[in-house]
Amino acid sequence: MSIVNSLGIVNQFIRETTPHAVASRPYLEYVVKEIETTPVSGEGRGHAFFVSAPTGYGKTSLSLALSHAYLSSGYKTIISYPLRSLIEDQRSKFAAYYRWLGKEGIVGARMMGLRESPYLVHPVVLTTIDTFTLVSLGLAPEDISKVYSETSMGHFLFSWGSSWLSTQIFDEVHLLFDTTKSLSVLIALLKLGLNVFSSNMFFLSATLPNVYLSKIKSHLGKAAGNVKVIDFRGDLDPGFIKERRGKKYKINLLSLSSQRKNEEIKGILQSAPFTRALVVFNTVEDAVAFYSSLTSPNKVLLHSRFTNDDKNKKLEMIKKAAQVSNGKFIIVATQAIEAGVDISSDLIITELAPASSLIQRFGRFLRRENEACMDPNTCAYVWYEEEEIEGNKRGNYKVYDADLVRRTRDYLEHNPDINLHIDYGGLLSSVYRGGDARVDQDYIDHIVYVFGHLLTASKTALDLLLKKEGSLVRDGSLFMAESRNGFKVPVDFNIIRKHCVGEKCPQSLKAALDMVLSGGVEGEGAVFKVSCDYDPEIGLVCPG
Repeated sequence: MSIVNSLGIVNQFIRETTPHAVASRPYLEYVVKEIETTPVSGEGRGHAFFVSAPTGYGKTSLSLALSHAYLSSGYKTIISYPLRSLIEDQRSKFAAYYRWLGKEGIVGARMMGLRESPYLVHPVVLTTIDTFTLVSLGLAPEDISKVYSETSMGHFLFSWGSSWLSTQIFDEVHLLFDTTKSLSVLIALLKLGLNVFSSNMFFLSATLPNVYLSKIKSHLGKAAGNVKVIDFRGDLDPGFIKERRGKKYKINLLSLSSQRKNEEIKGILQSAPFTRALVVFNTVEDAVAFYSSLTSPNKVLLHSRFTNDDKNKKLEMIKKAAQVSNGKFIIVATQAIEAGVDISSDLIITELAPASSLIQRFGRFLRRENEACMDPNTCAYVWYEEEEIEGNKRGNYKVYDADLVRRTRDYLEHNPDINLHIDYGGLLSSVYRGGDARVDQDYIDHIVYVFGHLLTASKTALDLLLKKEGSLVRDGSLFMAESRNGFKVPVDFNIIRKHCVGEKCPQSLKAALDMVLSGGVEGEGAVFKVSCDYDPEIGLVCPG
């Protein structure tokens, strides 16, 4: 089946199951035709497509169409996401589509805390970029502890086959541009996919700054000729462009003190008209503190420190709130809401973040067609802590690069009427510069080097994992913590370091990794007890 025909079936599914949704997007039809008509250039090389489309345009339809088309040709598809929250939201959409096709059960998911698809074996798999990278290097999470204890060499050939003989889709790929480590992993995967395994690879995002695409291509050598960038073309969908530009709002840029920020934000909520407000913070701690200070019963909190079941329940709460037209509902969130989560609001109050992240957050604001602000002057706010942003001249503002945050602020100061739904090219060009795209060539070489040692591939990959402090992709590892009331939640090492109790408390990150790798799967076997409580409403709460 062609991808064009597959997209037509996806559009039919949308028409039949979601009456008010737009079932056809002309630009996506252009994209699949571009993919199918791309000539094979270079013997034994794969193809990579970077596809950009505005937030809310329906990129999930493209992933569905690609997976269906390749499944019909006998190939499975792996869709990798940079955030766990994206999988939880997208999984239900993929399952519904294939159920509608009469193919129930072929969609599986694999991430920390969810072992539904071991070795990524389902015909259609949704996973994290972390898990995909491990499997693609021959070190599946199912094998890590055995390879570490030297009781097994790992099923590296099976893992390679499962990952590299699949069609690969990387959604919200812009989040891999954030750090040197993750950008280097992306380049290494491209080198392997294009030069070694002749893979079909697709990279999707609303924001693909040119400086990063240029950096990626510069490290691919001749294989760069097999990379095609398909930029959004507004002329193919003038109706969409007109509707998005019709969303009028002024971005109010606010400098707030750390002591008064919560009161100031609550003041906006009290005075501004809205039905659904989205309030986004850069850290879990700030989001929890603000949420706890709200007296309104119509509220929900979403961040990374919830169990999978509770996170899914919260997403359902948000979806149900979207169907209620009267009253006021407040969503408080971190970057877990940024991408892929299909919700909308008519008031946004967000902490300042780099341009790409900010654009994604505004993608959860006036997301639906013909949605409008009640008052265009009081429905969009971007705030920052003055002392924090100016006190970190060469470091981070919360979890983000301070330089990128400052450049984003400076652009917004001079362009308060920018439409972050469609006309954000100038913002991206102003914020992202050549020096921001940093790559670790030595790390790229080490990843590729794994495949040069057939007899010890899994062990070589494990050594690299240990060298990178337990994560091949992120600056920091996730561990499984158990609260005092018995709930298990993934956390970073700082939570373990500060709040671990009992006999099995690691004194260092290396010790924590040793305990995890000798005791279980991807942090799931070694669980660290912490002096924190778990509340289904607000998540894992630790003292101090």
